[in-house]
Amino acid sequence: RLAHILKQFQKRFPGINVVLKTGSSTFLLPSMLEKGEVHLIIRRGRLEWHGVQHILMEEPVGIISSKNIQLDQLANGTLISTHVSKIMQSDVMFYEWAKSHNIDLQNVHSIEVDSIEGCLQLVLLDMGWTVLPKIHITHHKNLSFYPLISPDGKLLTRETVLAYSADTLND
Repeated sequence: RLAHILKQFQKRFPGINVVLKTGSSTFLLPSMLEKGEVHLIIRRGRLEWHGVQHILMEEPVGIISSKNIQLDQLANGTLISTHVSKIMQSDVMFYEWAKSHNIDLQNVHSIEVDSIEGCLQLVLLDMGWTVLPKIHITHHKNLSFYPLISPDGKLLTRETVLAYSADTLND
């Protein structure tokens, strides 16, 4: 989706230079914005930024598995995680959700990989389960998704945020 959005953006604004950073490099974007190295950023996950922010979209976060998901069996399986989940804070949301549902994950076996795609490949091979936004399984119809819902009934989501400095508008 991003490639199509960028193509349309470049058609509409051909004089603007684009710097595209993906994966864990998105962790560096807020400091780049602060230093004025970029004029705006679009990033998935919560953002500590005191300038202007707009939520572009929200994606439901949930448990993804190659099997039917049984909450009472999560602690007996293998959690496959990625350092990206730490950056996006989805791991914090998940552990708070698990605690509120009396699911003890303190001793859960885990595997950590360096990418979301690697995480999904291990899930597809039935090596465990993961917690990711639903958008990541769009092309994997054989995976199960169990949305995380807070105790007050709200769907847990990951935001995609557009952020910039108000001074950028004056440039």
